Order: sequence, then C-alpha cells, then structure tokens
Amino acid sequence: MGQLIVCSTTLWVGHLSKLATQEELSDLFGAIGGVVSIDVVAPRGCAFVVMERRRDAAKALAKLNKYKLHSKEITVAWAPGRGVKGREWKDYWEAELGVSYLPWSALQQRWALGALSLDALEDGGHVDEETLPSWLPPRMIPKALMENMSMLGGVPPPGAGLVPLPGQVPLPGQVPLPGQVPLPGQVPLPGQVPGMPLSVPRLQVPHGQVYRVCNVGAGLQGEAGMPPTGPLLRFPHGMPPQSLAQTGDYRFTAILF
Repeated sequence: MGQLIVCSTTLWVGHLSKLATQEELSDLFGAIGGVVSIDVVAPRGCAFVVMERRRDAAKALAKLNKYKLHSKEITVAWAPGRGVKGREWKDYWEAELGVSYLPWSALQQRWALGALSLDALEDGGHVDEETLPSWLPPRMIPKALMENMSMLGGVPPPGAGLVPLPGQVPLPGQVPLPGQVPLPGQVPLPGQVPGMPLSVPRLQVPHGQVYRVCNVGAGLQGEAGMPPTGPLLRFPHGMPPQSLAQTGDYRFTAILF
C-alpha cells in the first residue's frame, strides 16, 4: 500500500528567554520567509512557528537553531502540524525529517466514515500531491493556476452564462437581453442575427384595457392634433419605456372599458 506524505511547515522553538516576545519571533522568522502564525507557550519557554512554505521553514531551521536571543541559545526543530498531531497519526511522524507518512489504508478507512479532510491535514504542513491515492476525488485547482488557465482560454471568463440586467453592458460569455447587440464571444438568442439587435417585443395588453400609442413629439398632441383621451400613463423623468423603439417621443394613453 502507498503512503500520503505530509511535509511539515511548523517549527518548535525551545529554550526561550522569559523576555522573548511574539513580536521578536515574528521579526526573526519573518526575515527568512512568510509567517502564518506564532503561538508562544510562556510557562514552558517555547513557541510554535508556522511558516508559509516548506522551503522557508527549512531555511529557518538551519539558520536559527542555536541562535542567541536575549543572550540565550534557542533550539529550533521540526514539529508536526496541527493536521497530523492527533493520536491516529502520531506513529507516522518522522521528527528528523519533519514529515508524516500516512498509509493509504488508514486514510481510506477515515474517508469511508466521512472523517477525512485534506485541508485539515495541511493545517501546519503541505501534502505532496504526487502521493495522493487514486481513489480520492480531484483536489480544487489553485487560484494561481486558474488565472493562468483563464489567460490561455482553458477556463470560462468570470460572468460566463450570466444574463446582464437591463441597461448593463453585457460581458464576454454572457447572453444578451432582447434589444442588446451581442459582443464578440457571446451567443445570440434564437432568431437574433449576430451583430444586430432583436426586434422590439410586442406590447402585452391586460384583459379589459386598450392602450393607444400617440406620437407627442410636438407637445402632448395626439392623433390629428387632438389631445389624447383618458388618463396619461407617464414614465419617470429621463426614463423612456424600454419596450418602445427609441426613434421618437411616445406616450401611452389608456382607455378603460
């Protein structure tokens, strides 16, 4: 059976002076690489430092072991991350290498019970991707890889498949609303000619009411110079009705029966 390798990025710092502070340790280890967290255990005179990268943790171990802090030599050694610090993984920890070798059989048992999380195992360490068992589902693609794939055209751009709201400019990959001209890369709606907007949709008239459209380009004159009859349905200032063509100034006249 195979083994899943979890490389620790957690360091144990011992023989700390009582004068040592978390800020001093942050500056000391931060000068070598990114620091995720620092937990100082003052009663025991030690601390646990979690680095962002395994490479930086190894450099800190080699450089800061036996380093004098407040005239006292500190000891730096590998420590298991929180993800592999439990009793079930204790026997698989190699202190000198700073690596846990987790057998696939033990992982599969926990997976069957729904108690296995790779994210939890990587708390304070990193999983070697090449040692993942084949029966595990594919891991999520890292964000940096997603961005690279998007640049190469392997991943749909953000907003793909979404429908823009009225008045918004549709983004590449979105489906344009009726009346909008599809941009390059968009899929036109049925009956829409690429590069041309759809025809104006017909006005839906509620049952029992008749609506008459009057051209009132010169004041509020209706047909044959007569004012429109019935109450005038006005729209907010500066907002023409979207269901009408924008070739003139129109208003609605409602006649109720």
